[in-house]
Amino acid sequence: MRFKDLFVPLALALVVTMGIQYFWSSKQDSGQENKSAQLHEIAHHVDVDITEFKGTEYEIDFIDEKPQDFQPATTVVETDSAQFTFSNEGAAIDKVVFVRRKKRGTQTFDTFEAHGQEDKLFLLAFHDKTPYYYKQIEHKELEDRIILVYTADLNGDSVTKEFTIFRKIDQVDLKISLDVVNNTEKGIRARLLLRSPHLTSLSDDPVRIFFEERGSIKVYSNAKEISNKLLSGPITLLGMDDRYFAYALTGDSNQFFQRAFFKSLSDQSIGAYLQSKWIKQSGSWTTSFYLGPKQAHKFAAVDPRLDEVLDYGWLTILSKFLLQMLNMVYAYVQNYGWAIVVMTILLKLILLPFTWRAEQKMKGAAAQRDELNRKLAYLKERYKDDPQALAREKSEAMRKHGMPGVGSCLPMLLQIPIFIALNRVLSNSISLYKASFLWIPNLAAKDPYYILPVLVVIAIVLHSPSSSKDPKQGLMPYAMALFFGAITMQLSSGLVLFILTSTVAGVLQAGAMKLFKRA
Repeated sequence: MRFKDLFVPLALALVVTMGIQYFWSSKQDSGQENKSAQLHEIAHHVDVDITEFKGTEYEIDFIDEKPQDFQPATTVVETDSAQFTFSNEGAAIDKVVFVRRKKRGTQTFDTFEAHGQEDKLFLLAFHDKTPYYYKQIEHKELEDRIILVYTADLNGDSVTKEFTIFRKIDQVDLKISLDVVNNTEKGIRARLLLRSPHLTSLSDDPVRIFFEERGSIKVYSNAKEISNKLLSGPITLLGMDDRYFAYALTGDSNQFFQRAFFKSLSDQSIGAYLQSKWIKQSGSWTTSFYLGPKQAHKFAAVDPRLDEVLDYGWLTILSKFLLQMLNMVYAYVQNYGWAIVVMTILLKLILLPFTWRAEQKMKGAAAQRDELNRKLAYLKERYKDDPQALAREKSEAMRKHGMPGVGSCLPMLLQIPIFIALNRVLSNSISLYKASFLWIPNLAAKDPYYILPVLVVIAIVLHSPSSSKDPKQGLMPYAMALFFGAITMQLSSGLVLFILTSTVAGVLQAGAMKLFKRA
């Protein structure tokens, strides 16, 4: 196979893929820009009343006086996929545990735990004194939701926080009610503290910040980039995530929050401060939040815009297709390890027409390479005293025989986009985290015994028998096998399982082709 015969279709496929991705993304962004409110540019000083930034607004001045009848109490709320621990100290969440229920047992994932007064999820602070000791006045268990209501005195006024926790979806609504009795010149300004999720079992997992600005989602991987900066304007979507989970504001119909600022608390923790406008009259405002895993179907149930947080790179369409395919197979086999095996076999069947033709060309290329080597050896001996003639004849021989060996790479080249897309899917899928398969306890981590990488080396050697008589060419399969073996030692078990299954399927396919020819 000549290089141009391979380059043209691959280049065309790349252009088409990038074109689809570009126009698909453009349509999505333009639609969101028309439907959603726009965020203003990040700024330090735009309008004194709305966007003036003050460093002291990180600080919280709690009311020290504790009511005589106050007793610390927690309320544990369970949904289909999570467990929330609410406290009357701050009327906020102290702990968030997500639950994965299986036939063989239940797995839990701790994503947030408060440490101290200010380190609480949904703590409501004020520009002056902030109440800390709340009274729970209602706990209602309904079929599709749980309602918790807390109230506290606010320097003669009163504040009420009503939480609605949905059982079937990963949504929590917070209704803030202020009963303003003491009218002041400025009024009351509140700020809600939103903390980032962090899976405690992943100590080095980075945390990101994302928000909607002018119809598109902006993501900051480094919190220091926007620390001490201000986001002003009606906030339509704002949140933080780690590899597997996301906490985000998804709804604020009354535009209660007018600005937000951020603070890096540690390498794995970020605080977002959502601040209201000045409030001079009594009123109620309802906001909605997503608290859950980064999964497309869970995002869609609460807010489809969150889907943009799933970073699949420029192969987004292919990644989503593979994810849907994996989930469909899992629905039947009920194990993600076997689901990867079955999906890989299905992909091999889809690519069979291409790989079949490539195998034929690979055998022809091996014979062509041997013929070229014999020709070059002959020319070198014949024209050893005439360098110019040798160069001319070698050039003619190379032109006649093309570039041998390139055709043998076609099966691997066809799988490169699939490999890249699947790597994105498996690396960021909570479904594979702590999902076991045979001796592997966690498909999202490396094989603890390196059995899969060793099997990959063996499979590649079996899949690449050299038919060339050149000793140097005969060593290529072994060098390639060792190279891939070293790489797979650093990859997640799920991805290595895909590579192994694909290679073994290739060995079986080659054997079937030989039997077919003999028949």
